[in-house]
Amino acid sequence: ANPAYISYLVVMVGLLVSLDFCYRVYERFQLRGQPLRFTGLVMPVAFSVWSALFGTQSVVQAKILAELLAVHSSGEENIFLSWFTYLTLLLWLSTVAVWLKRLNDALSKFNPLFIIP
Repeated sequence: ANPAYISYLVVMVGLLVSLDFCYRVYERFQLRGQPLRFTGLVMPVAFSVWSALFGTQSVVQAKILAELLAVHSSGEENIFLSWFTYLTLLLWLSTVAVWLKRLNDALSKFNPLFIIP
């Protein structure tokens, strides 16, 4: 276990929870017709940063899959006999699905020029 990566994951989860809470508070006030100050900036930023943080994990999982396939193609080990390969594949598919869903939601909720610079 890499303590730096585990620390990163803990900080990332804390940020994900904080960003989601912030977004929901601003959204609640906006739906009531009482938008908070800077709602037009805070909501898309919180939504986009949440999505980007989650999306980084899909890149990490894809890199792990690439490394596993490199090990398999070198003939060193049959990765398809290990549970770790399937866990990594499941994590990658899950993170990609959530990231793409959030990106699609962001494009429908906010200005696309803000979401995809």
